[in-house]
Amino acid sequence: ATTGVVLLCVALMALQLADPFVQDVGSFVPGLFAAGEWWRIVSANLLHSLALFPTHIIVNSILILGFALLVERPLGPLRTLVVMALAGVGAMAASSLAGYSEVIGASGLAAGLVGAELALELHFAERLPASWRLSRPFFLAVLLLQAAIDLALPLVAGAAHLGGFLVGYVAACGLAPDALARR
Repeated sequence: ATTGVVLLCVALMALQLADPFVQDVGSFVPGLFAAGEWWRIVSANLLHSLALFPTHIIVNSILILGFALLVERPLGPLRTLVVMALAGVGAMAASSLAGYSEVIGASGLAAGLVGAELALELHFAERLPASWRLSRPFFLAVLLLQAAIDLALPLVAGAAHLGGFLVGYVAACGLAPDALARR
């Protein structure tokens, strides 16, 4: 499931490279979204900055694939897609509330997976095999590093990361009991 999301991001990056107007049509602009351009809440999560090419898409793809492996095992592919979709909406909503004029990138999806992994670690650890878990000190270091990056770099949409993270956490808390009972 998550490989498909990353491949979709790569395909859209190819479209953006061929025609930069794709970014203008698909980025999340709160005023345009409010005016009825609803697709932007989805497309913005799959597009990446041409100015930061290839770093932006590579970092997001690595984070999505890495954390999705940890989340998709216990939740399954469909629930993992639900977590990412809800995290994407949460990322764009938080961006809008923070007053960002334009947002693109899959980092809200990645942050949602990190939030989901934290929920699994904190609330369902006893039901997860050890090979499906992260070392707590390592995980804490990753969270602190991401928070430092969000605060230090002006181009990073920290509110989007926070929104995706929180929604991913809540979504995993709601989806995990049923998913783990089935496993």
